[in-house]
Amino acid sequence: MNIFMKFRFVCNYFIFFLVLLFFMNFSYSAFVNINSCNISLSGGNYYNLTSNISIGGTSCFVFTGSDAVFECNGYTIDGNDTIATTAFGFGDGSTHNISVQNCVITDFYWAYSSSQNDYMKILNSSFVSNNYGINLFSVNSQRLVIENVNLNNNLGIGLSAQYLVYSIIKNVSANYNGQDGFYFYNSDYNNISDVNSNYNNRYGLYITRSSNRNIINDSDFRFNDNLNFYLPYDFSAANQNLFYNNYFGNYSKISGDWALNTPNNFNKSTLGNYYLYLPENSTQICFDVPTNLTCDYGPLFDPYTPVVLSSSNGLALLPFLNIFSLFIIFFSGFFYFIFS
Repeated sequence: MNIFMKFRFVCNYFIFFLVLLFFMNFSYSAFVNINSCNISLSGGNYYNLTSNISIGGTSCFVFTGSDAVFECNGYTIDGNDTIATTAFGFGDGSTHNISVQNCVITDFYWAYSSSQNDYMKILNSSFVSNNYGINLFSVNSQRLVIENVNLNNNLGIGLSAQYLVYSIIKNVSANYNGQDGFYFYNSDYNNISDVNSNYNNRYGLYITRSSNRNIINDSDFRFNDNLNFYLPYDFSAANQNLFYNNYFGNYSKISGDWALNTPNNFNKSTLGNYYLYLPENSTQICFDVPTNLTCDYGPLFDPYTPVVLSSSNGLALLPFLNIFSLFIIFFSGFFYFIFS
């Protein structure tokens, strides 16, 4: 290889590396401070809340684009207890990969309302004293992450999910709500772990209408007024779900014919679930399936690690790649062709 060919190769190699680096490491277009409501938010920006704010209209924030972060820094977004008000709204099917984090949302009709939006994240936030906490409705929202979230003391449902697929819900509390803690309708392939849903006026966990192949583990559903746990009597409406290492409270507060010939699985290896015969503060009994009343005394741990794909604005980095390793690869190739 002559000098000219080497020079041309190195130039092309360098340009290719810069293009690859750009697509693999998305940076936000602007850092935008926010100190008021009633704002339409475009995509590509990092929004930074700088104070407590209150709503002045019907919607506090509506995202019209994708790939953005809204950082509340622990500040409160306060509604006015009026019907049809929303703290965070999103364009149906047109906004994706938006993270809302470290927020306190209170006194809205819908605190968070999303439809057909993928790769969304709700992190380290509280949705309290709203009519509805998190409302995921309509068709096919996928690969959401909801983690470290409080959904307490709402008038309706803490988390309502319709047509939600391939998502993670982890370390979420939904207590003292006027209706259900968690409601899933036509939702498949979700991982729900380390959640608690207690003292709700209706159901702790309500799973219905073709909600299949979900994993629910290491969670607590007790002390709810109506039922702690509901599965439909029609097994075609919910099947092949896996439940293990959960507390379901009193046996009389578990509904559905799931105790007989259920197509759902209530045992992972030797790790079953826990329920009570008598009052909910009585001695706990664990089981594989409710019909045999056997007790598997196993440690309370989660042997399953859920994996959900994250959104990417270009090529996805492999798990073993980072910026440092990319530079090593680049300069290794560079010096190899220079001195070869």
